Amino acid sequence: IEIKRIVRETDTCVRYEIHLSGRWKRYFRNKPLTIDYGVNLSAVPDSILVIPLLTNILPIAWLCNAEIIVPVIDKTFYLSIEKFKKGYVDMYPDFEFKGKVTPLRVEENRPLAHSHRVAMFYSAGVDSWDTFIRHKDEQPLLLTIWGSDVRLKDTDGWNNIQKYINFMTEVFGLDSVVIRSNFRETLRHLEELCEEKGATWWHDFQHGIAIIGHAAPISYLMGIETLCIASSFTPSEKGIANCASDPTIDEKVAFCSTRVLHDGYDFNRLMKVQNIIDFVKETGIDLPLHVCWESSGGKNCSHCEKCARTMLAI
Repeated sequence: IEIKRIVRETDTCVRYEIHLSGRWKRYFRNKPLTIDYGVNLSAVPDSILVIPLLTNILPIAWLCNAEIIVPVIDKTFYLSIEKFKKGYVDMYPDFEFKGKVTPLRVEENRPLAHSHRVAMFYSAGVDSWDTFIRHKDEQPLLLTIWGSDVRLKDTDGWNNIQKYINFMTEVFGLDSVVIRSNFRETLRHLEELCEEKGATWWHDFQHGIAIIGHAAPISYLMGIETLCIASSFTPSEKGIANCASDPTIDEKVAFCSTRVLHDGYDFNRLMKVQNIIDFVKETGIDLPLHVCWESSGGKNCSHCEKCARTMLAI
């Protein structure tokens, strides 16, 4: 794959033009990755803007022994690639991780400003609420990706997620950035790369670093030092199930001046629910939880397995 051009469609939106050859071409739809950040990106260099594309496709390159040719890349991120790749290698010994990234130029970057020291991905789920409570005194910048859990076509669902974001702004005075991305719609046939060995693509390979990479332009603009991504698993679950979002992977990703914190890894879901309940009792603030993956419209169905175990925990 050769990254030909990063097209700045508007001041806030970028589109990636790529050229593909070889057998891994079948894994890409004829739909370019397009991301709208809702903030002015004109000052963000291409070496930073290329990161969201790379984190979305690197696992494919490794499994297909493919080469990614990049015109320019951030030095900090480039040096981190082999480190977070090792997390995958250690997690999945039955897979071969080859491939490489070939940059034509490596560029060192310093943040443009220092308006936010801490940022976190926010979904209104148990994990992200637990992370917020732990970092609330740092006034974290909230990052939410429309196109991740809530698909781009689900406008009703997004309107409800926006209500949760508005709640955070009104009640806690937090700033937020909504990132509108079609990253889950640009790839296809990925299960065939991993399902023979009992893995799934989104959960076991893609979602952790793909989500983290979306933060790179915002980190450059605002000088984020710590980027929190809430944990899903605990050390006791290692060996029972693997997950692409893991401290051995997430915390090795770096760009510009940003380090990633895989937050809450030592706390299981019941402990996180307890933390939320304690916060509600202490403050009197009812926190709106969104835990359901089964229903559209950004609401809880209150019948599926995830809704049921969350209610049981409470």
